[in-house]
Amino acid sequence: MKKDKDTSGLIIFLLAAVIVHFVSAGQINTVSNLPTAKELLDKFAENQGKVDSYIIKCEIISNQNDLNKGDPALVMKSGKHKSKQILEIRCDGSRVSSRLQTWNDNDLDANLNPKSTASRNYTSFLWNGKDFFDYSIPSIRYGGPGQINRQLDKDDAHQIALGSTGLRQFQGYLISPRSNQRIDSHLLREAKQMSVINKTEAVGGVDCFVIDADSISGKYSIWIDPLHGYNISKSLVHNRSGDVIENSKIAADVVSSYEITRFEKINNIWFPMEASAIKKVTYRYGNFSEISSRFRITNLELNPDHNALHSFEPNDIPNGTGFTVVNYIGFKFTWQDGKLIDEDGKVTIDLTEKNK
Repeated sequence: MKKDKDTSGLIIFLLAAVIVHFVSAGQINTVSNLPTAKELLDKFAENQGKVDSYIIKCEIISNQNDLNKGDPALVMKSGKHKSKQILEIRCDGSRVSSRLQTWNDNDLDANLNPKSTASRNYTSFLWNGKDFFDYSIPSIRYGGPGQINRQLDKDDAHQIALGSTGLRQFQGYLISPRSNQRIDSHLLREAKQMSVINKTEAVGGVDCFVIDADSISGKYSIWIDPLHGYNISKSLVHNRSGDVIENSKIAADVVSSYEITRFEKINNIWFPMEASAIKKVTYRYGNFSEISSRFRITNLELNPDHNALHSFEPNDIPNGTGFTVVNYIGFKFTWQDGKLIDEDGKVTIDLTEKNK
């Protein structure tokens, strides 16, 4: 009888070839099926548009390390500092209110708890749709701690009220605290280079899509989380000296990063609730400032009754507060029950609800 040839080696070879083919095809398919950067930015924008009326309360704990070798152009002093801030933001999609209490260094105990419920530093911004109120203690402004600007539009008012809090990063405003541009704006969509890298990267146990972009305002790496409403779960931004933001060149080198450490689903919408952030600014002559912060949202209320809550009234300003008004050069006023009284005791501007 003729003995059959041993075909086991051939079978193993063919099986191996088939396996390699399918594995390779799977990898290629995974790469080819990655969403584009534009699609991811559209998904992000869609999620951000779901809620525009809210009240947010947030706790921010920061450690800061500054080095100034004597550059008179820098107001900062060398040293390490710590702070705790309590922030409340109210917004109805147009009007916005931001109130920030800050305790620094000696105002805190070893556990970073305030020694007093009243903070030495307080800042509030309010745009009621017409007037923009800027109130801060201690005052660094001629004429007193209060100022009214009647010339701002909604975007500028939101940028001023929210840009300096750090919380606006959660909403995708990564370009600069001075900028009204969100990451899905034309600044990134028209970047000279923007792409999705050919693999996902895990952030907090979730495989995220990563957008890399290089624009006139800086270099960006943005991790988009598909399991948590296409929110940004992590970002790394490098604004280089000479880059352009809002038509102005950046004088320093700024590297900012943040990562969301906890999401929460409220009314079927995913919200970032806790995050860590690091920002390092490098100036000339080797001077620098580095801040590491932890953010924790302590309360989030969606679609509140702002009118019943008087959310957009300047009810935190005590009578007798000194005020100035933009473009009223040289004039000083006093706040009294929603009215600005001039130095002769006459009502110059009535800001009470019935006269708006």
